[in-house]
Amino acid sequence: MPSFKVPQQFAWTVLQSGQTPLQPDGTARNEVEHRCSAVLVWPAGQVPQADNTLLIDPCFTENGYAQALATLDGLGATPDDIGMMFVTHLHPDHMLRFPAHVGAPRFRPFRPVARPQVFTAIHSVAVPGHHPSQEALYFQDEAGRQVWVTGDAVLGRAWLEAWAYFWPNGYAPLQIVETWRSVAQVLSHADVIVPGHDDPLPVTAELLQHLLETFPQAEFASRCPDVPRRLQARLEQLGG
Repeated sequence: MPSFKVPQQFAWTVLQSGQTPLQPDGTARNEVEHRCSAVLVWPAGQVPQADNTLLIDPCFTENGYAQALATLDGLGATPDDIGMMFVTHLHPDHMLRFPAHVGAPRFRPFRPVARPQVFTAIHSVAVPGHHPSQEALYFQDEAGRQVWVTGDAVLGRAWLEAWAYFWPNGYAPLQIVETWRSVAQVLSHADVIVPGHDDPLPVTAELLQHLLETFPQAEFASRCPDVPRRLQARLEQLGG
């Protein structure tokens, strides 16, 4: 009997592209729909099917669900071929939701502490701040890159580059400091970040240099001197 080979690399795609009308400077782009990034992951070299697929942050709007159906169709799959789901944090815009006309999905919850063998090489890490129990999932993709799906630990490029937290939530200083430390955790390891509300973001020396230069202007930066140290270490790792 052939032995089952545990996958070490994964294919992935964004089923619903994340975006938000709110901007770091307090303005809003009212023409932009608020929706999270929904990411599908499955073992590299395999066909997506119910026993090998993981959907991260399955909260779909009408427009986002149409995008997801088109993407799945391009893979030769349907929503019925999605087996498991994972929610990065318990905010309503990331939790399980489908349009009203869609039948209730039958996803099984993905629990990192008891994950199926097919997902042994997908790992979780706590990234609090935006939400106290928020977790990111990370894995190696077919190109050998470490991909981090972060939920709202990283909202998007503009928010990251501005060292801005999600201002409508009215965070206390400790939560803001936790946010910066979670950002540093992600940047210390990720080659690609899939933010909670934006397109995938490659981690480059140029990005890290900008973040290092601007971090002193971040709120409560003086309370977390470990953050620039971690960014500097990653910059040197990338040859910057």
